[in-house]
Amino acid sequence: MGAMSKVRGSTKNQSYPQTEGMLADTVQKFGRGLGHQSDFGKALCDAADAFRQMADVKYQLEDNVKHNFLDPISDFQNNELKDFNAHRNKLKSRRLDYDAKKRKQTKEDELVQAEEKLEESKQLTEKAMYNILNNDVEQITQLKALVEAQLDFHQQTLQILENLKSQLGSRVFDLVLISRSCIFVLEHCLRFVFFWGLVFLVTTTLVFIFKHEIDHSIPQRQEKVENGHHHPVDEDHSDELSLNVFETYTVLVKILCLKPMLIMVVVLLTGKIGGTYMTLLNTLNNLGGNWPVTLFLSITDFFNRKNCVAKSSKIVLGVCTRKHEEELCKAGGDVCEFVVDGYYISVAICVVVGLLWYRIFYRRIKYFQKIPRQEWRRFLIRSAASRSFNAVRTMRVVPIPALHDNYMYLIVDDQQPKGERLAAIVDPVDVDKIFKTVKEEGALLQAALVTHHHSDHAGGTAELAKVAAASSSACAGLVKAPLCIYSGDAARVHCTDKVLGDGQTAALGPLLHIQAMYTPCHTSTHVCYYVVDQRTNERAVFTGDTLFVGGCGRFFEGTAEQMHCALNERLAALPDETMVFCGHEYTVANLQFALTVEPSNDTIRRKLDWAMAQRCGQQMDSAIHNWRGEAA
Repeated sequence: MGAMSKVRGSTKNQSYPQTEGMLADTVQKFGRGLGHQSDFGKALCDAADAFRQMADVKYQLEDNVKHNFLDPISDFQNNELKDFNAHRNKLKSRRLDYDAKKRKQTKEDELVQAEEKLEESKQLTEKAMYNILNNDVEQITQLKALVEAQLDFHQQTLQILENLKSQLGSRVFDLVLISRSCIFVLEHCLRFVFFWGLVFLVTTTLVFIFKHEIDHSIPQRQEKVENGHHHPVDEDHSDELSLNVFETYTVLVKILCLKPMLIMVVVLLTGKIGGTYMTLLNTLNNLGGNWPVTLFLSITDFFNRKNCVAKSSKIVLGVCTRKHEEELCKAGGDVCEFVVDGYYISVAICVVVGLLWYRIFYRRIKYFQKIPRQEWRRFLIRSAASRSFNAVRTMRVVPIPALHDNYMYLIVDDQQPKGERLAAIVDPVDVDKIFKTVKEEGALLQAALVTHHHSDHAGGTAELAKVAAASSSACAGLVKAPLCIYSGDAARVHCTDKVLGDGQTAALGPLLHIQAMYTPCHTSTHVCYYVVDQRTNERAVFTGDTLFVGGCGRFFEGTAEQMHCALNERLAALPDETMVFCGHEYTVANLQFALTVEPSNDTIRRKLDWAMAQRCGQQMDSAIHNWRGEAA
């Protein structure tokens, strides 16, 4: 009790510092010393704020203990318990007095008086004891308040530390992204832009300085020397060919089709003559590299602007930009001079196109540079996996983005003609988008498959059932009655028509076989749907919030053992060719987190580059995956 009295007295004015408060002051001092430009300094200031909050919470705890526990116990000690002890001591003394007078056989009056005092003390002592016993409920309640104050203190401390952990995690994540972006800019963009920008400026400046047009207003005559005498030569270009771009390439094709050329090609293709095979490849490469130059020159000609100027003067007779105008001008003995050189306009356009191309395709090109060449084909196969999957006639899966990062999936049975195709929707959330897609696909909605009860997956079941049941609804013609809503939890998924147990099946048309796979952990009744096309043996699994690309769902209602069973025993047992359709687009975030845990893992880095390339291309392939690729 003495120790509690010391604590009680010391919390009265908060004159002493808490350990957390001292730590906060020290950490904040170092954080401010590093400056506002330091990310570590900012993190230290965040930690100092959290430690200071913990100190304040501790002060609140001590005040709470003082007012709700220590003060009542002190009052009990100083008042009721003290009164009881006083009455008990008086009772003892009066009993001794009564016993002494009784042994001495004192007068009857004194003995009766002593007995009355003894009885009075006995009654007072019993009353004080009764008051103490009656206060047990109140005192236990005060002890319960002490425990609740301790629990509230630890909960607040935990929340403060969780917030600090989240802030520090966000800072780490931002720094990783910033560092990668800085490295990317420094190592690639700046080097590329500065070098080629400098080359471009130097070359265009030199062309601008040294490229001059002939001034045709001054008569110019060519001379030839014969026997030491200079003789004027008239310009005669009658022996020159005037061919446009198309005519030039036509002549080239005709040359290649000549019999001697064909024989040479056959000899070169045999590969028996040293390096002539590479010569042929270089020839083809040159032909392929010439067409951009030809295109550029064609654009240049398009932007050229010329005037017809009278020879030996500066009188402008008209425009001669087009070929026939130029021929007419030259036929009259005049000269076509440039007014606007299309070269500079073409260069500006090509620079803009190049920058746009660089901005759009950089990530994908960078990804191809990082991975081995033999992986290129696998990348193209993965990118086309969903398209090749949907190329199958019987079953087609249409991803429908919903909410912030959710995906609904429309499973369509394509064996029927348009307008009669049966369809099922996985995780209906946005009813308007569902029926819009059903109408576009020319299908009739027959079923809904709900993986779990969370509102971002099952939030549209009630509205879907209402719309399907209303015969006057605008969407009534898009429903194959009766619409059946399947789930694994009728108590928490509204309007469930049938609960599919583990291994139970449903059908979409005569050929699509749907099997429920219980994967409890994210929720206790989570279901994945495994769909098999009986005709083509194509397979797909819709994993909801159990499996994502690069991660898995949170353990809201389950354990790690259950998630291990769901991922590594149930889903991993599916055939390698099974297509995986995830409930959220968490691919980039999952892989970025994985990279912070294992920064040297090249597999994760390549996967992240692939996902970023998919996102830049605004494709949904990163949420759709081949099971073999995910298992790898």
